[in-house]
Amino acid sequence: NILELNNLGELLPWMPLTIKTLFVNSATIEVLLDISDREGDKQSGINTLPVILGPNNTISGHIAFLTLSYFDSIWDTIWGQPKPMIHLCAMSALIITYLPLFTGLIDVKKSRFSKLVIKQTIQNTTINLLIYTIIAGFAKWLLC
Repeated sequence: NILELNNLGELLPWMPLTIKTLFVNSATIEVLLDISDREGDKQSGINTLPVILGPNNTISGHIAFLTLSYFDSIWDTIWGQPKPMIHLCAMSALIITYLPLFTGLIDVKKSRFSKLVIKQTIQNTTINLLIYTIIAGFAKWLLC
């Protein structure tokens, strides 16, 4: 009974935002894993972004990608959420999800790509994605 047919239309505005949030978090984790393993990739001849562009440029490019994605998500939230409470939940979810991504990437860069900081950032990203899912579930509950 999670997706009752009569509430499906009200859930549709959340779907692009949720899919985008999942993609952005997954992409961030992949970038961090590639940075962590760049020496092994380089020796094996695997051309990942950190191998081709270097870790600094990879992080800077990913921060630019996150910035565009964040503002696009805000735009979707402002124009796609018909109910004020849903709007509030969506904005909260975006802040909870994106802020740690930005700060984590900056911390990784400041640490000169420390594997420990990369690991912590990946863990925080995963935890915040779980929190986003809970907020999205709360928004679904508000619809019923």
